[in-house]
Amino acid sequence: MQTPENKLRDYRASQGLPFSRDHEDLCRAVFGVHEHFSLPELAARFGGRLSEAEVHERLEEMIRAGLVRKIALGDERVYYEHVYGHVHHDHLVCVTCGRIEEFLSPTIERLQLEVSNRHGFAMLRHNLRIEGVCASCREKAPVDQWPTDVPVGGEFSEIPLTMLENGARAVITSLRCGRDPNCRIASMGLCEGEEIEVLQNTFTGPITVRHGETRLAVGHGLAHKIFARRLHAGERVRSAGINGATPPSAAWKQS
Repeated sequence: MQTPENKLRDYRASQGLPFSRDHEDLCRAVFGVHEHFSLPELAARFGGRLSEAEVHERLEEMIRAGLVRKIALGDERVYYEHVYGHVHHDHLVCVTCGRIEEFLSPTIERLQLEVSNRHGFAMLRHNLRIEGVCASCREKAPVDQWPTDVPVGGEFSEIPLTMLENGARAVITSLRCGRDPNCRIASMGLCEGEEIEVLQNTFTGPITVRHGETRLAVGHGLAHKIFARRLHAGERVRSAGINGATPPSAAWKQS
């Protein structure tokens, strides 16, 4: 197998581009980091010799060359990892502390291939990211802060806003900001007992919701702190309005 430097050299040659000492140094720096890293962290290793813009441009090239993978966590948080010469793996991402854990599941790999074959789809690559709360953060949080039970039907009684798909309607059940003084959820008019509808959720960036007659763009990180219960067809919520929170039990069936 080629070294990462030679693979990048060959890729640039295929594009009619030269291979400089800076390219070689960056490649070695990337493959010298054995954990997930951010753009500023990598750029800092060059002490100003390469700007963040230059490092970013060359990282994008290394992604195209199959050397590096980008992990976008929402709220503009982006990490990178080198993948050339490594067994494919997926990620567990803690939405509270940002910790990223790697895991490998032969069962998941097999199922993805089976699904692709069933649909006549030639899979080239895949990227699975499971978002949740890590064991360390669960220990620090109140016992009842994160849902742990799955009721009959396979759905959580309440889930983060980030897990609701386009068109889903839900009633807000809790706002989990803790004592964060910078939490802006309440100032947006989103309170417990309010009904919302998801207009756009890409599962990586901001989420657009309808709240009454208002459309709101909620950052991905902030949306992780808004927990809601999905409303079924015909189910409505008697809302007390923006200035008065109504208990989640105020949902009712429309006759």
